[in-house]
Amino acid sequence: MLRVIIGIVSLRGDLIESMKNCFRRFGVLSFAVMIVFCCGRSAHAAPCTTMPEDQASVVEVMRQMYVATTKGDLDGFNKIASPEFYAFDGGKRFDGDVLRKLIKAAHEAGKRSGGSFDVE
Repeated sequence: MLRVIIGIVSLRGDLIESMKNCFRRFGVLSFAVMIVFCCGRSAHAAPCTTMPEDQASVVEVMRQMYVATTKGDLDGFNKIASPEFYAFDGGKRFDGDVLRKLIKAAHEAGKRSGGSFDVE
């Protein structure tokens, strides 16, 4: 009978210790979640402000890029596009180097893009 009582007390002690550990973990997790939600708001970047004169500059850069691409002028394209440049077409991302190689291969195959670059 004494062994059973000692076993129950031992199990009860283990259960209490296990519950203490669980509450500690829950407390740490709750604190971490609170930090993420409370401090995460201040980590957002401020919205970009644009000026009317910015639109003309952006349109001109895009026009130059389009003209360089249409003519197959990769040097002109490289002067406009930064090394980190990328574009999306059909939902697929194309890094600058890959895009430049595709344009060059298309022009070597005799393919040219047509159309115009209009801004309203």
